[in-house]
Amino acid sequence: MKIKHVLGMGLLVLGMSQAWAAPVEYSAGSAHQGNVQGNGMDWRCNSGSCKASGGADGSDADMKACQALAKQVGPLGYFKSNAGTDWSPSKNSNRMALCNSAVAFK
Repeated sequence: MKIKHVLGMGLLVLGMSQAWAAPVEYSAGSAHQGNVQGNGMDWRCNSGSCKASGGADGSDADMKACQALAKQVGPLGYFKSNAGTDWSPSKNSNRMALCNSAVAFK
């Protein structure tokens, strides 16, 4: 019984830490100037990059964010996050191409 209790408490703490996790910071390469919205995020674009914060991470959330931005500003040169996403023509080029394919469905 003690093991179940300890395990349950550990899972509760883990779940709480995930709920309070810092937002994911995104950056993307674009010549667009100004602010745009996509996938529920406010993107600030200037000096060759766009930046935004999001609540979720993971490849599905990253792709949705990337495609939503590309639809607004055109093809992106790169897409990165502080959670480890790093897409460009030279790194994970298939993911970058899939992101930029959203431009055709604008």
